[in-house]
Amino acid sequence: MNYRFFLSFNLLVFVFVFSLNAQKLQLPKLSNDAFFSLITCTPGNEVYNQFGHSAIRLKDDKLGLDFVYNYGTFNYETPNFILKFIERKLMYTLSKSSFKPFLNSFVQEGRGVAEQKIRFDSVQRQKLFEILETNYLPQNREYLYDFFYDNCASKIRDVIASTGKLKIDETKSKKTFRHFLDEYISHDPWLNFGIDLILGLEADKICNKELQMFLPDYLSSNLENASLNNEKLMENTVWILPKPAKKSIKQTFTPFFLSCSLLCLSLLLFFTKKLRILAVYEIILLSCFFLAGLFLMFMWFGTDHIATQKNLNILWANPLYILWIISAFRKKISKFAKYSAYMLLASNAIVLFMFLIPIQEFNYAVLPLLLISTLALCRILFINKLENEL
Repeated sequence: MNYRFFLSFNLLVFVFVFSLNAQKLQLPKLSNDAFFSLITCTPGNEVYNQFGHSAIRLKDDKLGLDFVYNYGTFNYETPNFILKFIERKLMYTLSKSSFKPFLNSFVQEGRGVAEQKIRFDSVQRQKLFEILETNYLPQNREYLYDFFYDNCASKIRDVIASTGKLKIDETKSKKTFRHFLDEYISHDPWLNFGIDLILGLEADKICNKELQMFLPDYLSSNLENASLNNEKLMENTVWILPKPAKKSIKQTFTPFFLSCSLLCLSLLLFFTKKLRILAVYEIILLSCFFLAGLFLMFMWFGTDHIATQKNLNILWANPLYILWIISAFRKKISKFAKYSAYMLLASNAIVLFMFLIPIQEFNYAVLPLLLISTLALCRILFINKLENEL
């Protein structure tokens, strides 16, 4: 019985694998007029599309093909969608759709769409067709998304490179992942602050031309200057949908403005000797630092995101503030709280030093917050007694 089951099982596996190979071998031969092109979409207004989008188009009028291969899709109905997205356990998918509906979605969003034909010969076209169709098979189409290293743009870079010897201009750059992101979010100080807060040392890695292609615009521009098998790879850019004008929106209420205002309030309460109000105010702020530290620890140790690991923001947004907060409610500084205060002061000094010599770059809004926490720690340790304030 077990022997028959074993034979039946192996037969099923063989039939399944054979059917997959047959499916791969039954691809039509593309005509000489067929072409692949790189589609680059301008940034949108939502957080998830502020960096643009990339896709590959296949058009063959003789075979009636006009498809878009899109590595940037995912299923909103996935169970525990938000949690999986936060933990980097949400699977992204290579999708395949007709070009017109794809284009219409960007018309509705008011975004520009550029097209660059890829200068493949017939062998390279067929090879990319087979690669994309193989990747589109149900067992292959899903992948684990990574913001810097495995996304809708870098996937396209890799599949194009698999068709021949891709040579990219290797002019050295001093810009990091964080610098490239700043180009897209500098107009939004709050988003900029949030991203600077959540990203760790990986974001301060210097990007060569290959790594720059995690962004759709740089995928387009770097491939435009690249060669495949010593032949120019891309044709000139054609805008299918016009590139929209950039909107310059100036915000006055920024994270830096808020943190400077909080620092001024701390100094005002200190010099007017409103110490009880100041103590309550500082406890609220340090509680926010503690909660931010817990969140950074979760993103570092509780998720699989490479970009949020080794995050030195935890030096100032530190979970150790909990000892200080407990001491404030007990109106007595414990030995552990006192030691933690010295550690927190040392951490603040390290962060201040890194503003001069950047190991990890910090948002400038952090600087006033550092001064607030340093003032609070020094005031209790060296000036006032905690029991006289609350």
